Amino acid sequence: MKRILALQFAFDWMIYDVHKVDYDSIKEIETFWNRYALNTISANILVLLSAYVDDGVERRQLLKDEEMQEFAIAVYRQS
Repeated sequence: MKRILALQFAFDWMIYDVHKVDYDSIKEIETFWNRYALNTISANILVLLSAYVDDGVERRQLLKDEEMQEFAIAVYRQS
């Protein structure tokens, strides 16, 4: 249960963080692109979408669940 709450808190914190007055969206975008290569972004998005498109059929996941959650939050932060 603690793991689920920690993942939910991380997502909620991201929503809170982007509404701060001193939030620098350009810096966040630069950080995202410096951290993730384009092929990694593509592979991770395919894994995230597979739960919806393939009815959860397992794909070879490059990241652990926590790392995938962190990636998903980073993607949401960019939108």
